[in-house]
Amino acid sequence: MKIRRSEMKTNTLISKITITAVLSLSYLLAVGGPFDRFDSHSAKAQPLSDPVPTEQGLVRGEVLEASIAFRGISYAAAPVGDLRWRAPQPPQPWQGVRDALTFGEPCPQFANPTSQDIIGCEDCLTLNIWAPKGKEPSLRPVMFFIHGGANTMGASSLPTYDGQALAEKGGVVVVTINYRLGQLGFLAHPLLSAEDAEHHSSGNDGLLDQIFALKWVRRNIANFGGDPNNITIFGESAGGLNVACLVASPEAAGLFQRAIVESGGFFVTTPLRDNDPEGESAEEFGQRFEKEIGCISAGDPIACMRRKTAEEVLRTLKAGFPLLGRFEGSVTYGPNVDGYVLKGNLVEVMLAGQHNNVPVIIGTNKNEASIFIVGLRLNPEAAYRAAVERFFPNASQEVLARYPASEYASPRDAFDALVTDLAFICPARAASIALSGHQRRTFVYHFTHVVDAPVLRNLGAFHGLELSFVFNNFGIIQPTPEEVNLAETMLAYWTNFARTGDPNAGALPTWPAYTLDGDMHLNLDAPISTGTALRKEYCEFWFDLLLTRHAFIHRRWWRRDSKKYIQFRISRGLARPEKTWKTTPRSRLWYFGLIG
Repeated sequence: MKIRRSEMKTNTLISKITITAVLSLSYLLAVGGPFDRFDSHSAKAQPLSDPVPTEQGLVRGEVLEASIAFRGISYAAAPVGDLRWRAPQPPQPWQGVRDALTFGEPCPQFANPTSQDIIGCEDCLTLNIWAPKGKEPSLRPVMFFIHGGANTMGASSLPTYDGQALAEKGGVVVVTINYRLGQLGFLAHPLLSAEDAEHHSSGNDGLLDQIFALKWVRRNIANFGGDPNNITIFGESAGGLNVACLVASPEAAGLFQRAIVESGGFFVTTPLRDNDPEGESAEEFGQRFEKEIGCISAGDPIACMRRKTAEEVLRTLKAGFPLLGRFEGSVTYGPNVDGYVLKGNLVEVMLAGQHNNVPVIIGTNKNEASIFIVGLRLNPEAAYRAAVERFFPNASQEVLARYPASEYASPRDAFDALVTDLAFICPARAASIALSGHQRRTFVYHFTHVVDAPVLRNLGAFHGLELSFVFNNFGIIQPTPEEVNLAETMLAYWTNFARTGDPNAGALPTWPAYTLDGDMHLNLDAPISTGTALRKEYCEFWFDLLLTRHAFIHRRWWRRDSKKYIQFRISRGLARPEKTWKTTPRSRLWYFGLIG
């Protein structure tokens, strides 16, 4: 199959010499922490638990040191045949007792961003549960994790996501899930929307899977010792974006009580349908997909597409390289604003206070972009300037002036800083401002710790590193006593928040709530400290630049009236009236959805 030029643009920037590093770092680290692999896990001569009832039948788990693990429980029917690209349906019940000892298959995906090998199967809608042993007088808090991977990769079976330590040390019930990815999870089409007679929506099946799994948990988790009325959703990277979508979605109302967004985007901007000739809606992309897969001349194009194998679907309009591909307009997959699951652009929903009223933790890492730019040639300074000019063709001089290589240890560090600000820190900052502007209880963290391990030390506090500390699963990292203490502190913050909506308790360093006046955050390092105005000047640079003119030429533009956002910033003293730039009536807020 021929690869489209638009899909190859970013890959041409990647050095062949460093391609192995790109694969091992940007994929494995971004979706699962340090050097993880999918783990089917089969209990070997481990004691089994007593049977636990679910709606579908009895399950038996593996007894661990101080918890019980239940793996690979189906929460929905296999989305195959006529169920492909439809809302999830209940799984079939079973007779007798089913041993839940093995993780379910990952959903279909490429083995890594540049691989042509496909792994997984469509019968993948499973979840895993880790429940502390013993009965408590009251039900335990539930922590429901959504994995990352650009909404095209990843699975709940990655070892970093193992919930044993979190359950045993934190006294919570941990749930991790699989959900449909890429073309199989986020493909819209006018004919698919027409099949939905009630909502006229399509393209958000991956989000609907997450909502369906939450409903399953609400109905069944008490049998595992979990409190169905005290559920915290948390996710990292694309999982963080999906958590933000659930915070904004009326379809998820009442299904959870708190949310944690780790290194995720807070904004989705692609509309389901739009007649704008300069952009491409989700449905219009679906029509392009129909043509590319060879179904445009079929009498029933959707039936034709459903007859295609999962491999054929994934090889059609393959997603571009994570993060960097989005700067140049490569194919991406993720949620769309369909008027049903998502009523509007997330920033507008949050600014209007129309999101679910729950406490939220929002956080980023200091060097989010480092693993994504491993393969780029950025040294010497001339190479850095060339990269900036390529990725920011309409604003290169302003970007270079704001991020001069001379102010960083190397040109690579400068590029890391600017991409981290643009794609991670500034969207998180905008979300914190929007949420606290409506008195929503919000806590902000900035993970800055660097591990002293081969290969990893030069990446700084990279994307996904905090997961090893939250889950207390270090993989190849041999933690120092200080790092063990940091991990236990972070686990305590996360589980305290799940328990009460406040991460503070006992002798932990105080984590101040985020307010517009205080603008405070917690620096997660050894030792822990507090800070104010996280990257404020740099974020104001991006806000002003993207609100005033096209800074990029390759991205699909979705233009929305920016008055609400500008007026909100002025009212909170975050912008001056003369910086509203009346010559540009539409916002350039697409970038808030850059990470997925």
